[in-house]
Amino acid sequence: MAPKPVIAIVPGALHRPNAYSDFVQVLERQGFEVITPPLAVASDSENLDKDLTYVDDVKNIHAQLLPLLDQGRKAIVLSHSYGGLPAVASIEGQTFEERAARGLSGGIIAYVAACAVVYPARGKSLMGDDTEFQPTPYHQIKDGIVTVTDDARALWYSDLPEEEGKEAFGALFKRQTWKSFTAFPRFVENDLKILKTYLLCEDDQAIPASWQELLVKNGGFDIVHRLKSGHAPFRKVPDVVVEILEGVWKENA
Repeated sequence: MAPKPVIAIVPGALHRPNAYSDFVQVLERQGFEVITPPLAVASDSENLDKDLTYVDDVKNIHAQLLPLLDQGRKAIVLSHSYGGLPAVASIEGQTFEERAARGLSGGIIAYVAACAVVYPARGKSLMGDDTEFQPTPYHQIKDGIVTVTDDARALWYSDLPEEEGKEAFGALFKRQTWKSFTAFPRFVENDLKILKTYLLCEDDQAIPASWQELLVKNGGFDIVHRLKSGHAPFRKVPDVVVEILEGVWKENA
C-alpha cells in the first residue's frame, strides 16, 4: 500500500499548534506525518496587525505544506472550528488532480472538518448573505482585535474535566484579529472536488449540533461522522478521529 499521507491540521480560533500535540503524537504512532501551521491571525502580541485575515493563514499553511507536496506527498487537510475558513482556501489549486494537470507531483486528496465553520457560497457570510459575523457574548473587541472571556472556556471545553479545560483555555493565544472572523471567502466547500468528511460533535456547546447539521448541508459533505464529543474532539475522542482519518486515507489509497 502507498505511504500514508501528510495530515495538515489547521487550528481553531486562538489555538496554538501545541494545542493538538497529544493528538499529533497519536497520529505519528500510526505512521502519519503531521504538520500544524500556526495561525497568522492570532498572537499574544499587543502589536498584532488588525488587518490580517484567513488569507494570511493560508500563506502559513502553504509555507509548510507545499514543499511536501512538491516532494510528491499526498495530504489530508484537517480543520477545527474557525480553521475551516483558511483550510478550504488553502486547498484551492492544490488537489492531486489539479497539480497533476499542471505537471506537478503530490497534492491534497481529502478534506476533513471537525466541528468547523462552513460557508455556503463565495463572497457570502456563514448565513449565505451579506451580513457580517456577529460577536458572541464572550467576544470582546477593541481596535480590531478580539479577546475572549472565561465564558468561552465552559463552551469550548464543556465535556472535559475542569482542570483540563482550564489548562487548555489558559494555553490559548490571547488575541485574534476581528477581520479574520468577518472576511468572506473566495473559495468554499462546494467548490471542492475531493472527498469531504465532516465530524459532527454532538455535545458541542460552541457550535451546537443543530448548527453543524446546517453547515454539513451547506457544504455538501460526502461523509458525516457523529462523535460523542464537545468542541474539542482531538482531546475527547482522539482515537476515534484517528480511525476516521485512517478510513479517509484508505478510501483514497
